[in-house]
Amino acid sequence: MRPTIHFDVETISADECYERYQRSAAALHACGIGERDVFALMLHNEPVMLELMLAGRWLGARWCLINWHFQAQEVRYILTDSAAKVLIIHADLLRAARDGIPPGIKVFVVTPAAHTCSVFGFNDGIWPHANGFDRWEAFRDAALRPAVAQKAPGTAMFYTSGTTGLPKGILRAAPSTEQIEALHQMNSIAMGLEPDVRALVSAPLYHAAPMGYALFAALHEAAMWIEPRFDVERTLQLIETHRITHTYMVATMFVRLLALPPEV
Repeated sequence: MRPTIHFDVETISADECYERYQRSAAALHACGIGERDVFALMLHNEPVMLELMLAGRWLGARWCLINWHFQAQEVRYILTDSAAKVLIIHADLLRAARDGIPPGIKVFVVTPAAHTCSVFGFNDGIWPHANGFDRWEAFRDAALRPAVAQKAPGTAMFYTSGTTGLPKGILRAAPSTEQIEALHQMNSIAMGLEPDVRALVSAPLYHAAPMGYALFAALHEAAMWIEPRFDVERTLQLIETHRITHTYMVATMFVRLLALPPEV
């Protein structure tokens, strides 16, 4: 699991990515996250999100992905129902979510990257709602913690949409070795993943399919380009400039591509 990650002008080498998610795994373990424990992520598409998912997989833990459009009541319900021990959240999202964080959960804040700020129009870089919370990167890198032994792969914990009542968390049993190998082969075929993959990730990673696509691309040690959100012209630019071979898009993305004028 050593993908190379590109995020705007930043490139994280395969070795550096491995070192980062190993430090993340050790830091999460220091917070009490182990096999089958839950930690929550409420993050924009950034390298740190992929690193944390890989860390959770390494630990055999469950990472609960929270839609960053959610408001306090929705955040409170998921954090309480999932029994998450840790929440890692982007600073700009705390304005809507802070009142929904239940007592007893450890909260870490991630400062949005410059590229994310540019894409979403965050101008001042001042996050008063983040005051009083520890910064994730500082905690991750503050101490040289012992490496954590790899466990049976952890997995995401998703919530249903709640159309038949409150959203319901989906807990998957740990797969067997045979199931892991079969799933790996199936996804390699279904997603067309092969050596020298150059993958673009711009669909929101809090959704199941983009998350699965990104995770399996990482497991194939792809070169990955992560974007905070989908932008139709930038997508074409990235495909042309970096010779992207794989991406994940839904119908609305294709509609926006087809709506572009021919000269674009």
